[in-house]
Formats: sequence, structure tokens, C-alpha cells
Amino acid sequence: MLTAIGLVLSTVAVLYVVVVTRRVLTWIMIAAFFAVALYPPPVGWVQRRMRGGRWRPLATLVVFLVVLLTLAGVIAAFAVPVAQEAGRFAGQLPDLIEQARTGRGPIGDLLQRTNALQYVQDNQERIRAFATGLTTPVAGVLRGVATGVAGTLTVFVLAYLMVLEGPKVVDGTVNLFAPATALRIRTVGADCARSITGYISGNLMISVICGTLTFIVLKVAGVPFAALIALFVAIADLIPLVGATLGAVVAGVAGQES
Repeated sequence: MLTAIGLVLSTVAVLYVVVVTRRVLTWIMIAAFFAVALYPPPVGWVQRRMRGGRWRPLATLVVFLVVLLTLAGVIAAFAVPVAQEAGRFAGQLPDLIEQARTGRGPIGDLLQRTNALQYVQDNQERIRAFATGLTTPVAGVLRGVATGVAGTLTVFVLAYLMVLEGPKVVDGTVNLFAPATALRIRTVGADCARSITGYISGNLMISVICGTLTFIVLKVAGVPFAALIALFVAIADLIPLVGATLGAVVAGVAGQES
């Protein structure tokens, strides 16, 4: 009876720890995934070009900086056009609001046809109260942004340390087993690492092809912001199952609107 009670309490304690630390555990799993994907092919290739095992920390840092700069470039490619369009929209916003209030322009016409303008006029106090309540979650949004930044930095540092010190940890762990078992563990681990690297490489190649073809088609069709839409399609294609469909819908709507 005491053994059963102890097992139940231990299970509850482990589950509680997992629930409390689920965010950190998620970051660790993501870092481990990237570490397996980046080692050994990219880091090993750079290290061989530097000719020496003592350059391993520098080779690892170079690979991670290239990945980080690539991600920053992709984010900038999205952020700059979006910021420009947001500035244009902010300049046109007073006129659009006035048109919506008087029932003129495309927005006013849409509100008139859907009877939304009459609803807005009849429920101004309720809408104003709802808009006032939207300002309260600002602290939550800032907290989420801070958590995202902290998570990104944590994943980056953990993945770097895993790639840098991973071989020592793996060797120390495998040496605890019998030679035959250790050899099998190394073989299976190497196969898993190659599968993960192959999956990521193939997915990235498909996304590049998809984005390039989308850019060519949109450019020939004269769709504005063809590069931005093609970049979105390429990134969306990385999402399993629904990514390609999501990118195709966005590209199709953009082409129809133009």
C-alpha cells in the first residue's frame, strides 16, 4: 500500500513539475531540434574549412550567426513594407473615418449596404465602452512580446551550447552502456539526426521553389508587392499540411484584388 501511494504521489509530482515548467521544456525541445538539424552538416562543414578541432566554438558561432542574420533579414523584409503601408494608412485614416461616418467612399458604401452604419450610430456608447476596454490588455501584450524575445534568446543560447557540448554529453552517456548497445545507440542516433536534417533541408528547398515560382507568376501578372507575397507564401509553406493552402489563398486573393 505504501509503495502504491508513493508511486501515485511521485507521478502527481512529476506531472506538476511538467505543467509548471512546460514553457521552459518547450524551449528546450525546440533548441534540441535545431541543434540536431545544425550538427553535424553545417557546423562540421565550417569546421573542416577552418582546419582544426580547436576552431569548433568559432565554427558553431558562425553558423548560428548566419542563421540569426537570415531570420532577421526575413523579418525585416516583412516589417519594412508593412510599416510603410501602415504609415500610408494612418495618413488616410481621418478621411476614411469621415467617409464611413457620412456613408461615402468604399467603406461607407459597404457599411450602408450591410446596415452596419445604422448599427454603429445606434450603439455608439456600447462601442465606445468596448474600445475603452481594449486598452487594458496592453500590459499582457507587452508581457507576451517580452516572453517571445526571452524565448528566442533562450532557444538560441541552448541550441548553441547543445551543438558545442553535445558530442561530450553524448559520448559520456553512451559510454555508460555495453559496447554493443552503445554502437546501436550511436547508429540509431545518427540515423535520426540525418532524418531531421534531411526533413528541414527538403522543406526549406520546397519553400524556396514555391516562393520563387509565386514571385515570377505575380510579377508577370502585375500584382503589387509580389516579393512580399511570395515571401509570405514561402514561409507559410513551412507549416505542415495547411501551409501551402494558406499561402495559395493569400496569393490568390491578392491577385484577384489587383
